Amino acid sequence: MTLKNKTLQKYVCVDPGFFSTPKRLDSLPDVLDNLKNSESQVVLPSLLRPLTPNRDNLNESNFNDTDIVKLLRNWNPSFEKNDLSDLFQIRKKMEGFFQKFNPIFADDVVRDIPDDGFLSLKNSVKVLGKHVGKTIFEFVQITSKKLGIIAGYGRKMISFVRKVRITAVEGYSKYKHSLIDSGFAPKHLKIIGVFHTVHDVVSFSNVFEVTGMPPELEPVAELGLMLVADG
Repeated sequence: MTLKNKTLQKYVCVDPGFFSTPKRLDSLPDVLDNLKNSESQVVLPSLLRPLTPNRDNLNESNFNDTDIVKLLRNWNPSFEKNDLSDLFQIRKKMEGFFQKFNPIFADDVVRDIPDDGFLSLKNSVKVLGKHVGKTIFEFVQITSKKLGIIAGYGRKMISFVRKVRITAVEGYSKYKHSLIDSGFAPKHLKIIGVFHTVHDVVSFSNVFEVTGMPPELEPVAELGLMLVADG
């Protein structure tokens, strides 16, 4: 599948839900191949840094498997710490994933984004807890300030964002459904962006062929507007 316009995907952030089972992770490469372009950078949640195949350069005091488990349980409650087989399979699959996509982590992207524009959000995400709050905060910063989108799995990301007072509006995406019909994406795929201007809302809707949005829609809220290409 070919997107009509690829200006929004400087960064393609990956929802933690894709890493919560080996099967979900297997579906991710095709999804990314159809959402990114040659200049896109795949971005993973910072708390998944321990999944980096070469862990020799990691500070183990700051990153460990416990953070992975706590994060992924929020996206998939059946992800259990004692189920070492799933975590082992996921870690093995990450070797090929890193070779193919050379992803970076969200904290590498947001370090040059001033916090002063996100102070309200930083306070709001505290209700989500440390692990979810950090991930939502980073992804909203990237998508609203860095020309990024989120490849979402299921409705968890939408639910969490609504809890921090960001309005999430969903529309039917012809492009998303073409990916599903062609076998390139799981039916639970959501394509997500958080925007502050009408221009970006229109661009997102055009790129992903989103219909059903209210004609008067304007992202006037302080924290922006989340658009979900779904249906």
